Amino acid sequence: MKRHIIILGIILSASVNAQTIDYDHFDEDKMNEVLFSQMSNYTSKNCSYPLVQVDVGKERIYRFIKRNNDKLSLDDLNKTINTNILRRFDSKAISQTNLTGNVGMICRINCQDSQTYQELADSCIEEWSNSENLIFMGWSRVANAISYYNAKTKIAYCFLIYFE
Repeated sequence: MKRHIIILGIILSASVNAQTIDYDHFDEDKMNEVLFSQMSNYTSKNCSYPLVQVDVGKERIYRFIKRNNDKLSLDDLNKTINTNILRRFDSKAISQTNLTGNVGMICRINCQDSQTYQELADSCIEEWSNSENLIFMGWSRVANAISYYNAKTKIAYCFLIYFE
């Protein structure tokens, strides 16, 4: 009986944290939630503070990724979002200098390799931590996650913003 209770507890916790992806009905809100949660866990472990979530600029960035994901390279997509969209949300003092205020990181994940939203989020964090984006991980305590799934290409675009 004790084993059954332990197994049931493991199954319940796994089902909550590892929701299977239905690619015909990809839940971008769920992906945003899981990515933000995973990144908050990452910063809690590595930077000693959790993230605070805000929705500043979320719709504008989502629409830009949706319209341009197949037109621009990933680097150009990231650069344009950082220089043209996020710059609008910099504080007045930061925007009048050459300093970097708000920072965004993007990754493109082939969804055929992942079964759960958790695996997708982990893939993004692993990609960012093994690239030049490592310097920006933990940039600030205020952040948000935005994802877009291209059903034609089966690719998810995940963007994480740190606000100054």
